[in-house]
Amino acid sequence: MRRSNLRMRTALSLLEVILALAILATAATLLSQLMQLGLRSAAVARDEPRAVLWCESRLEELSAGILAPISVADIPLPEDDAWVYSIDVRPGAYVGLLEAIANVKRKGQLLDTASVTMTRWIIDPSDSRFQTTASTTMDGGTAAQSSNSNTGSGTDATDGDAQ
Repeated sequence: MRRSNLRMRTALSLLEVILALAILATAATLLSQLMQLGLRSAAVARDEPRAVLWCESRLEELSAGILAPISVADIPLPEDDAWVYSIDVRPGAYVGLLEAIANVKRKGQLLDTASVTMTRWIIDPSDSRFQTTASTTMDGGTAAQSSNSNTGSGTDATDGDAQ
């Protein structure tokens, strides 16, 4: 009897092997999920600055009058046709202003992509109160400049009198 109690184990049991394989499979699954999440996050981090730049660019073009202030949906970007932009133009809260909402996103992808939405208030080009001629602008600029000059020289004269 003594001999059987002292006998050494030379192999693993089936239960130990199955448990070790289950732990290994769980660890591999978790690591692959983390890698996938990391790759997705890296793609969004790479694409988001592009989307911000293109969204700002579309809004600047709209403000400058290069793009017409009309609503459009899913127009391919000229810089990269894998991206699309949408612009929603609505009447603003104040008369003569329009609310422009621009969205830039990757074409055809629904989840986990960089999508940027920005809002800008722009002057309504169809509102006649904001349309000026070149001579009115020039006169206004001259008047403002001479007004600043007079204010500046008045301040200097006052400073000179105080001394």
